Amino acid sequence: MAVLDINAIASKGEQVLQEFVTKMGLEGALVASSEGLEIAHYFVADLDNDILAAGSAAVLSSIEGFLADAKKGQLQEIIAKAENGYVAIMALGGDVALAVLAPANQKLGVLTIAMRQLAKKLQSL
Repeated sequence: MAVLDINAIASKGEQVLQEFVTKMGLEGALVASSEGLEIAHYFVADLDNDILAAGSAAVLSSIEGFLADAKKGQLQEIIAKAENGYVAIMALGGDVALAVLAPANQKLGVLTIAMRQLAKKLQSL
């Protein structure tokens, strides 16, 4: 994975996330550190980005540990389906997570491909 410029993501990330969320018809996206600190975010609704950042980091850390113990290799993405939509989380590298909130009618294949493209864009900032 590429070396991340956290300062660039913090300063330019909100615009990149807003464009992504709007284009994909999503509910929001955020970038968080492994300590659960929000680096950048954009949500359509008024959501608590601090709680979502902490939750994303906790889930990512837990699953990465599980995968290491199970000898399944490096995490690609986590997709949780809930009653009212999806939460997708992927590692960006450098102990940073990307989390996306998607509506229930979101096509998961399209979301996964778009998240990988967004990850590359954020990694290039």
